[in-house]
Amino acid sequence: MIISFSLVGITLFAGLIDSFAFIMLPLVLMIVFIIWLTDIVKSTQPNNDLMILSDYVRVPDGVIGYKNMSYDMIAKMFENAGFHNIQLVPMGDVVLGVFNTPNLVDRILINNEMIIQGGGTYSPWARVVIYYHSSKF
Repeated sequence: MIISFSLVGITLFAGLIDSFAFIMLPLVLMIVFIIWLTDIVKSTQPNNDLMILSDYVRVPDGVIGYKNMSYDMIAKMFENAGFHNIQLVPMGDVVLGVFNTPNLVDRILINNEMIIQGGGTYSPWARVVIYYHSSKF
């Protein structure tokens, strides 16, 4: 009698293990599939770090010493660097050309910040304002 209960218990226990495996195997396979699919989706998405960098343009290094350069040359540098919103503002401060030379850059502002050297990164649509000395008349 003890032997028959033991056999029944082992049979029931084996049945529980089989039903547990029957339920768990699909769940484990589903989890593995989801992990695999997530990995594929991540590998097909573009690298966000590169995308962020490609959305910006760099101030040209040639703007160093811009006070001795003509405004049209500086504007062309910014245009070639990828800037689209470039404004040229004549100052009308040259009377005889003694203190200031016409057409030379006085200052450059990008988004209302003074630029003194190249290398900074901005949106291509950042507002670039180039103030230059010009004739008063």
